[in-house]
Amino acid sequence: MATIQELESALVGAHKAGDTNAARKIAAVLAQARNGSAAARIPDAQVAGTRSAEAAPDPTLGQQIVGAGEAAANAVTGMTGGAVGMAGGMVKGMAQAILDGNFGTKEAADMVEQEAMMGANALTYQPRTPTGQQYAENVGEVMNQLAPVAAIAHTLPPMVTAARGTPRGVMARTGIEGVARDAADFAAKPAETVGILAPGAAGDVAASGAARATDATQAGAQRVTSMAKTASTLPRRALAAVTGGDAAGTPTPGTMASGGAAGTDMALQRRATAESLPVPIEITKGQAERSFEQQRFEQETAKDPYAGAPLRERFAEQNQKILENFDHLIDRTGTEAPSLRAVGASVDAALVQQAAKDKAAVRVAYKKAEKAGELEAPVALDSVVAHLNDSAPDAATAPLLDVARKRAIQLGLAQEGPGGTLVAQPVTLKNAERFRQAVGQATDFEPTNVRQATILKSLVDEATDGMGGNLYKQARAMRARFAQNYEDRAAIAKLLNNKRGMADRQVALEDVFNHSMLNSSLDDVRNMRRVLQRSGSQGEQAWRDLQGQTMQWIKDQATKNVATDIRGNQIVSAAALDKAIKTLDHDGKLDFMFGKKGAQTVREINDLTKVVHTSPPGSVNTSNTASVLLAALAEAGATGTLTGLPVPVLSGLKGLATYAKHRRLQAKVQEALGKKPTHLKSVPKSTPSGKPVH
Repeated sequence: MATIQELESALVGAHKAGDTNAARKIAAVLAQARNGSAAARIPDAQVAGTRSAEAAPDPTLGQQIVGAGEAAANAVTGMTGGAVGMAGGMVKGMAQAILDGNFGTKEAADMVEQEAMMGANALTYQPRTPTGQQYAENVGEVMNQLAPVAAIAHTLPPMVTAARGTPRGVMARTGIEGVARDAADFAAKPAETVGILAPGAAGDVAASGAARATDATQAGAQRVTSMAKTASTLPRRALAAVTGGDAAGTPTPGTMASGGAAGTDMALQRRATAESLPVPIEITKGQAERSFEQQRFEQETAKDPYAGAPLRERFAEQNQKILENFDHLIDRTGTEAPSLRAVGASVDAALVQQAAKDKAAVRVAYKKAEKAGELEAPVALDSVVAHLNDSAPDAATAPLLDVARKRAIQLGLAQEGPGGTLVAQPVTLKNAERFRQAVGQATDFEPTNVRQATILKSLVDEATDGMGGNLYKQARAMRARFAQNYEDRAAIAKLLNNKRGMADRQVALEDVFNHSMLNSSLDDVRNMRRVLQRSGSQGEQAWRDLQGQTMQWIKDQATKNVATDIRGNQIVSAAALDKAIKTLDHDGKLDFMFGKKGAQTVREINDLTKVVHTSPPGSVNTSNTASVLLAALAEAGATGTLTGLPVPVLSGLKGLATYAKHRRLQAKVQEALGKKPTHLKSVPKSTPSGKPVH
């Protein structure tokens, strides 16, 4: 009769000796002894033989070479087949514990550990020579110094762990925590697994035990993480070597090396900007950090039909919220015009109404001055007549000169002399003003006519400057303001006039926005706002309609393409949005139309759109071929060239690792989304073809 302690020592000795059959028999007897279901009987000679190893003579050179080869084979197979066998054995042990109803107890934990070790040994090459066994044991003892690395080894890419030479001692012993965490999560799903394996009271016991196992593994992981950050010995250096260094505290690329706000980490700045928008946007870890590796992971994982669903949903949500931000800004302008024609009608109505009021006021002012006799003072327009004579040859290119010449003769400003030249005559202020008005009314938008009209009116103003009484001066000032508002700037003048000799508007209502905002200078836009805001509530509403249409134009430019996301929303083009905003921003229109704060909000939306809809060059696989091949290799676990195993064998191992990989991928997706992994979904059941079914 052997005690439990003797059996445990015997089991360890059998593992060290590489005697798989003996280890399996001892483990079975040990399990029975712990459960108290049977007497633990084992030959004393076998127990004694496994308690200590006999001293062996120094190995020869040939034995050393063979032993080194066996130790290498032990390490490589332990890293590959041993890790897979350990996972399978652990799941088997946990399932058995659940069925027995003692999951969560010490006995169950011991049994799970035994099954895991047996599974690892079953798929691990065991050295057959004493020298090989000794070398393998030495390798295991050295790698035990890397215990902190084991807690994170299961999260590293397969090629990394293979390249770093992670031995079975790490993956199958200290690395057991990673698989235990996955297995505990598997058992912690009463509705999906426990309820099936252990219905009724046994299911309740299993659920509570799984919960305790989960808490224990999480606490252990936290302790390992804490150790890794504070240790300064070999495990700490090993961790840095495997992971490429401790990235904690490293600023995001692009962060300025200075103190204060300028030195704030770029990732934090991007998140703060996204959260401060009128409609806050949640950005992913890769978008915040703009790191090549993280963004490549997010973009490629999003193509996965199942694991990528949360990422695709986040991307669609971000696109929708960008559009909602523009809708919010449009509403904030107070616009009431639903279309371009409605905007044009609103602006036209306000301008026409105010221009009519101002013209009537000017007419009344002149009537008062005329009634007071202030328009009867004589004035000589010699400079005007001289210009008409000198510019007579230019009449072919500036028809306005012929109109001005005829009107001057009609009003008595001049008489036609010998040879057709004009001779100046004294006239009253009234006729001088009438001549000036006639020139303005006859002027179209031909550059030559505009230039001649400007010269003629300025000559009249010089000749009449300072003449007349106060009423005349007031009327003249009002007329000058009217010309400045409605006649001297084509941006407004064209809106108030029809095409010469036709009933068509010079600017169609649908084109009023483009004419007055997009195709006008900043000075013209300033004048438009000044005139509209003088027009009372109707003019103020017209200006708000122009603001709203400007914001709508920015949104329309950004969504010109026909592509839509999974929610059916048009996808915002970062390049088109940036171009539209720069069109308004380069000459100051953006600040003028929306104020400093509003313009800054638009720029922040533009910056966030670049963050959301662009990636570093090379991080997005547009052809999709490489991602498909990499996904296939990743599902297999490794390639034949890395492990030496044929691809069909690796495909057979795929099912054993699917659950753990799925959970790790989901956890990384949740981390990318800025969420703490909670109860992740289980792997969908698969058909023989490998496609998940529901």
